[in-house]
Amino acid sequence: MTIIVNEKDEVVGVGVGMPDISEALRKCGGKLFPFGWYHILKALKAKKIDTFNMLLIAVRPDYQNKGVNSLFFQDWIPYIKKYQIKRMETTSILETNTKNIANFTQFDHKQHKRRRAYIKAI
Repeated sequence: MTIIVNEKDEVVGVGVGMPDISEALRKCGGKLFPFGWYHILKALKAKKIDTFNMLLIAVRPDYQNKGVNSLFFQDWIPYIKKYQIKRMETTSILETNTKNIANFTQFDHKQHKRRRAYIKAI
């Protein structure tokens, strides 16, 4: 978790990420007890992580378009190198959210999921 504050110690942005534990969840069948916790704990404590899930990046509206997002990556890159992460997975970015999608244009990326919101008047 990365929290970015301004000179007045006000929170400007929050970034949350974690190692991908989907393989551990497959091994334990989605059950925490009696021994599923072991697989999940092992995945979280791994010395080498294949995939990192970026769960949330949020920036206050008055600080958007000012490079605050790059501070999240600056904080995460040492961990990416240390744990030899090969892939990063983003979650729930609408395909019309061009500001957020633009964060990843400098990386070798592949879109393999689409997030859409549909509105229907009732």
